[in-house]
Amino acid sequence: MAADPAAAHVFRDLAERYAFACDRRDADAFAAVFTADGVLEAPRGRFSGHNELRGVIPMMERLYLKTFHAVLGQQVDIGDSEARGETYCIARHYFEKADGGARCYEMTIRYRDGFRREGCAWFFSSRALIVEATHTFAVQLPAQH
Repeated sequence: MAADPAAAHVFRDLAERYAFACDRRDADAFAAVFTADGVLEAPRGRFSGHNELRGVIPMMERLYLKTFHAVLGQQVDIGDSEARGETYCIARHYFEKADGGARCYEMTIRYRDGFRREGCAWFFSSRALIVEATHTFAVQLPAQH
């Protein structure tokens, strides 16, 4: 585990930048939290390298009106230039049904994370998304989403 709170903050910040990039639909920011050869494994596929990783955001835009990712907790074992950890999250995905009603597809998830230091910065070298539970429910969205 990360004994140094400052070191732990670096990894938490990386997880939050990943979440913000998803929710703000920023493909470049999303890819930038990964190493050039970084890999994301998720239920919708395996994405490797910055070009494929940038494609995750347009895919989510086609599926959902918007998303909301919350990083809940994280534990990281830190080595000199590599680290391993697990990050717990809630991910909400908002969409409209054919009848016009808005729904939220909520996922309770965790990521098995691999990190690599390049220069003086840390990046994800891998993220494996593990779904613990899902729930879909009706929501009210503001007129502009």
